[in-house]
Amino acid sequence: MMFAENNAEYRESGGSTFLLLDLIEECLKRKLQEVDFVGVNSPNRGDYKLSFNPEIKPYFITHLNANLDFYK
Repeated sequence: MMFAENNAEYRESGGSTFLLLDLIEECLKRKLQEVDFVGVNSPNRGDYKLSFNPEIKPYFITHLNANLDFYK
C-alpha cells in the first residue's frame, strides 16, 4: 500500500498530477493490480479522478430507517 500527498503551497502547480502518474508507474513496476483513488464523490476532484478511466466500486452502503417511532 502506498500513500502520497503534496505540500499545500504547491497544490495549484500541477505537481499532484506528476506525483500521481509517478505513483501509478511505481505500481506497474511492482505489478500491483489496482490503484485506489479513494472515491470520486467530491465535485472538485471527481472529474480529475474520472479522467483516469477508473472502475468505480462502492466501498460502503448505508440504509435509512425511516420509522420515526424508533426515536421515541
